[in-house]
Amino acid sequence: TVSMSAYPNPVVAGGTLTVPALAKEVGIIRLFDAQGKQVWSERTNGSTGQVTLPAALPPGAYQLRLEGGTSGHQRLIIL
Repeated sequence: TVSMSAYPNPVVAGGTLTVPALAKEVGIIRLFDAQGKQVWSERTNGSTGQVTLPAALPPGAYQLRLEGGTSGHQRLIIL
């Protein structure tokens, strides 16, 4: 698993997060809370580099993971 960029970071719940790796990957992007519980996921099709996060997420630190093909990326984001 390698690092990826994600901005803005911190981001507000319900805001749009730009993740350039999304424009290159087809797969699933997942968000995990500090306890390791998956709190959100979305399929990616490789056409955009942006995702809109759920507005109901509480503030905190989250692990953003992009899983696609034979590669994986992850990044810590703050809400």
